[in-house]
Amino acid sequence: MMRSPAEIPERPDGPASLGRASVAARILVVDDDSELGEFVAAAATGMGMRCAVTTNAVDFLAALRPDVTLVLSDLMMPDMDGLELLRHLGEQQCRASIILMSGCSWRVLDAAESFARSLDLSVAGKLLKPFRLLELEKLLRAAQEEATR
Repeated sequence: MMRSPAEIPERPDGPASLGRASVAARILVVDDDSELGEFVAAAATGMGMRCAVTTNAVDFLAALRPDVTLVLSDLMMPDMDGLELLRHLGEQQCRASIILMSGCSWRVLDAAESFARSLDLSVAGKLLKPFRLLELEKLLRAAQEEATR
């Protein structure tokens, strides 16, 4: 079931919407695997961050706002893959940091990182699926520290 960021309910451990001012990182996730997106959101909200999850690039681009400080993007998605999404972010001069995710290989992640940097996008890290919670939390913590500088 697809949910737009506006439909994501408040969670008891932190807000899931992008609509309120805060010094906490504001995260937008795009992954066609909704369970993985919810896993990321649970980790982020548990760390005091605000996180919205989308399951396709069209919803992601509609939800992207200037106050988003961190994007987590899968590279292999139907309709629009992660590289095409990166191209759109480059055209929009997106200033959010980006964490790239893929189940393919480190070579694919490295190539996507090089492409993103060629578009003047800021890559905060890469996650090879399946990844551990500690790996995710480490990258989220670093992104949150960067956002508050």
